[in-house]
Amino acid sequence: MTRQKSDQRIGRVRTALLLLILLTSIMVAAASAAPVQEGAETQPDSLDPIVLSREVSADGQSVHMVVEFPVVADTFVTSGLPDTNWGSNSNLRLGFNLTNNFQAQRMLMRYDFSSIPSQAVINSATFRIFQHTVSPSNDAPMGFQARFLNSAWNENQVTWNSHSPDWGSVFITSSILSELGWREADARDLVREWVNGGRPNFGFIVIGDETPQQRERVFHARDANNGLFSRIIVDFTVSTDTTPPTSFMVPLPVFSRDSFLVQWDGQDNPGGSGLDFFDVQFQVNGGGWQNWRMGTRDRSATFFGAVNGSTYGFRVRAVDLAGNQQTWPAVAQTATTVDTIAPTASVNALPPFTFSQFFTVSWTGSDNQGGSGLNRYDLQYQLDGGQWSDWLVGTTQTSVQVTGAQNGVTYGFRVRAIDNAGNVQAWSDAAQASTTASTLPPVSTVNPILPGYTDQDTFVVSWVGTASPGTTLQFFDIRYRVDNGPWLDWLTGTTNISAVFTAPAGQDGKYQFEVRASDSIGRLEAFAGVAEAAIIVRRSAPFIEPVTWMPLIGGAQ
Repeated sequence: MTRQKSDQRIGRVRTALLLLILLTSIMVAAASAAPVQEGAETQPDSLDPIVLSREVSADGQSVHMVVEFPVVADTFVTSGLPDTNWGSNSNLRLGFNLTNNFQAQRMLMRYDFSSIPSQAVINSATFRIFQHTVSPSNDAPMGFQARFLNSAWNENQVTWNSHSPDWGSVFITSSILSELGWREADARDLVREWVNGGRPNFGFIVIGDETPQQRERVFHARDANNGLFSRIIVDFTVSTDTTPPTSFMVPLPVFSRDSFLVQWDGQDNPGGSGLDFFDVQFQVNGGGWQNWRMGTRDRSATFFGAVNGSTYGFRVRAVDLAGNQQTWPAVAQTATTVDTIAPTASVNALPPFTFSQFFTVSWTGSDNQGGSGLNRYDLQYQLDGGQWSDWLVGTTQTSVQVTGAQNGVTYGFRVRAIDNAGNVQAWSDAAQASTTASTLPPVSTVNPILPGYTDQDTFVVSWVGTASPGTTLQFFDIRYRVDNGPWLDWLTGTTNISAVFTAPAGQDGKYQFEVRASDSIGRLEAFAGVAEAAIIVRRSAPFIEPVTWMPLIGGAQ
């Protein structure tokens, strides 16, 4: 086992040395020649990559290099001469040319990065091209876009009519200033796509402002043989790390809404080159895997547009700075089922009137079939149809007691449900249930007994009562007393509102009466012990004699 490990270490060292020898063997060449005229056919410079710097790490585990890569094929195509090939021309043209009737002009370029190992880490890349003519002079910046080319092309054969179907996606949209000299642009993502195997390297096409007018940019081509060819300077690191990193998905909840946060993380092996980026894929209902976040350095992202009832699975792989890729997990590392339908809840019906200061409010709710299930409720109330106020928030209760209800006030209630996925039911505009508090017993009183005196044995006594809302009067109890003596029952449980009272023989005096009522729910008004009506009875001498007092009117004698 020790011998085997030693051989493995020796093998890694040899690999690193061979790689170093390969990289350092890149030849340096920068021939220069005089500019040539438009249309001249010349033999291009023999251009090789130039190593600008090279540094081996202290532990010998990596090589850091900066290399200048010249263009290996460049030309332009013109819509005015759509079948003409300009592969040997000394210029590259962009924009619209009226002077030569070239009309729309597009540039094609290709670079060879095959000497960079596929596992190299591209730290930076800078595209450089020399602009020697601008028309019109002092022109405003010209917008352009560059697209990948998706198939091979030959600079000595390609024409306007033959290149259009080969366009790929846009990788940069920018503008070119009118100043002459070297123009630069960031090309890191471009080079990384080609070197790390993201796409085949067929070069790219540049398209400028093609509005019919004399407006163009002219650059030196490789065939100018003046050393001012376009180039890409690449800063990259090659590591001898061969162990892939590891990664994991943070567990998702069982249920989620139509947008939810997905999280992942990872780490490289001890002593490795370090994490570079992650690739994240998803699947729907166990189907095929689809790319979602590729080449990302983020560790979370929000997934949007999920479909209700579908289950979304996710997996992640990590890639280190040496280009080692973790193997994709065979199955989803985490999954969640989407629930986008809010649950429903409603307050159970209440009676129109509540006859106590204490009553119970209850509610029920349900989630859609296959949903995430009810989680909690919010309950609100209003008084006499006024503003809504929170009562219970985030409760799991399904009932609550009202205490201290105020007589005559109408209480309204509404409830909403929230499910385990976080879907929230919309509030109803009106109360789902309401009741008016009717908490007082009935009220009654004895009507005045007129004219307030009698010399007869009998007289009529009448009374009136009022029941609280939601109830009716059931009966009355009437009592009396003589000359402020003790109260004596007269009528009990009568439904009448008047009766003839017979004064007991020999009991003349002041008779006082009081009534109480009972309502349909059994509430009995309390006697107050205060006379509500009175009459004086005098049946023996001295009799009561009515007297009419007349005003005394004085006059002059």
